[in-house]
Amino acid sequence: MDKTAVLLILCLAIVIRIPLINHNFISDDYISLAKPTMASPKDLFFRPIQTAVFTLNKMLFGLNPLGWNLMSLFFHLTNLYLIIRFTRLLFDYKGITLLSGLLFSVHFIHNEPIYWFSAILTLMTATFLLLTIITYIKNRSRILPITFFILALLTKETAITIPFVLIIISLFQKLSLKRTIPFFLILGGYLLIRISSYNPIYQTDHYALSLSPINTFKNFTFLFSGLTVWIDYRLLHNLWYQTDGLSVMMGKILDNRIIVFSLISSWMLFLIPLIKGSRRDRFAIVLTVVLFLPFLFLRGSGERFLYIPSIGSALLVSLLINRLSNPGRLMVVCALAIYLGLFSLTTGHRWIAAGRQAGEIVYFLKKVERTLPYDSKIYFVNPPEEIEGAWVFKNGLEYIDELYFTRSDVEVIPVRIENIDPGHGDKVIIWEAPVD
Repeated sequence: MDKTAVLLILCLAIVIRIPLINHNFISDDYISLAKPTMASPKDLFFRPIQTAVFTLNKMLFGLNPLGWNLMSLFFHLTNLYLIIRFTRLLFDYKGITLLSGLLFSVHFIHNEPIYWFSAILTLMTATFLLLTIITYIKNRSRILPITFFILALLTKETAITIPFVLIIISLFQKLSLKRTIPFFLILGGYLLIRISSYNPIYQTDHYALSLSPINTFKNFTFLFSGLTVWIDYRLLHNLWYQTDGLSVMMGKILDNRIIVFSLISSWMLFLIPLIKGSRRDRFAIVLTVVLFLPFLFLRGSGERFLYIPSIGSALLVSLLINRLSNPGRLMVVCALAIYLGLFSLTTGHRWIAAGRQAGEIVYFLKKVERTLPYDSKIYFVNPPEEIEGAWVFKNGLEYIDELYFTRSDVEVIPVRIENIDPGHGDKVIIWEAPVD
């Protein structure tokens, strides 16, 4: 493997994410900082690794975001290196290996899981998934891939796809399918414990399941478009998931020519190789879809859902580009890298702005705390939820007093309406969104 090229790709990934260094905590981060324990199978999320990571980080870095952000960057860079190793095991060709790493390093869809520390579990799940695959293919130890699979399951529920990924890889590499049996046994035990412990399994709107064909088509389109073409994600999201009726939704989509072109292009990029492509192309497409399976039937969506599937899409695009002749190949690679990198930088500003605003609010509330009499409340009316889809305080504002205040008698209460009845000495803060 060309170590210099790999090092350059890693450096490029660092340059793209440089703004992360000064990024602040946002939204759910404050909940996880205050109450990191989510380690019971009875909960909607059973993620003991999250408890360990947040507890350890809090011991090491306290409430300084720098250390937390560096950890997110560390796992992202680790995933980038592991993807290069993974593709090298599949295809003994340096061009495909390095190009897959390059495309993954600059992809714009990675902003949410990198800038939002609560989504570090997505990065860690990708790490354990790739380690499982690599050790499985090498077949030097039976214990290592199983260990990494268990760690992935304890990190995030999306790891349930790993046994199916191993089947795809076994078929592609002509490995014995019997080797996947232990993984399915572990998965069966995990699902049995989760389903029997948690009731009801379909609770919460965002993580509710829908088996309707329309919802599945929406999610497939979200997958294909999110991995290939940059469009106004929030606009598409609102059209996709917040419009009543198929005819109304289609009418609004057809009114926007850019979205129509983007959606058609993204579908064609996957369908043409699936029908006309090589065995390698089909493998990359199936891998992408299988990695997306945990989200395929959800009613909600999020950019972080595409971080792990982008492994497969980077591989697919690399295979397609590799068919071009040398001069044309270089031009396409340069153009694609610039396209993805520029959108990574320009769309990352949403998360930087969200973190800056959250930090300013925390600083302001800390100043207000010092001026209040004993046993007071701060009513924060209409706290900002997001900036162009980047969370500010959709959740978490109620934990600012516990995390940052020096006094235990002052409480922060976020409210969405102005009809409140403050007591003597209480402070009312009404947030007004800036006018464009």
